[in-house]
Amino acid sequence: MNILSSYKKFIVNLSAITISLIVILFSIKFLIPSINFPDLTWLILAFFYIFTALVHLGLLKAGEKRAVVFIRVFMLATFLKLMIYLGFVLVLIYFFREDAAGIAILFMVLYLVFTSYEIIAILSHFRLKDKQNRV
Repeated sequence: MNILSSYKKFIVNLSAITISLIVILFSIKFLIPSINFPDLTWLILAFFYIFTALVHLGLLKAGEKRAVVFIRVFMLATFLKLMIYLGFVLVLIYFFREDAAGIAILFMVLYLVFTSYEIIAILSHFRLKDKQNRV
């Protein structure tokens, strides 16, 4: 599977996950009106979508090179991603202190969802690539 087709599949699935999260958030808000999501919910969701898509593209490109290069890029990308996410959430919490708990909880949940999907997608890409190379 080449990079472009793998990336298209990733974006389609990432979009489906994001739309599912939006439906879940609206459903929770509709079913339990007393729950107040932070005003920044949509900004945070868009941030995760865009950042995950960009990082995944970089990892796919790095995966075309030798395994040693990919491992270095993956470790660096993971570290930088974590630092950028930490900086982003700390800035949001600093400027929107009244929503700090909601922002932190939402951020943790979205981080787990998007990072889990990204890891699953990378692993499946390389499993498919490995199978194709064996044939």
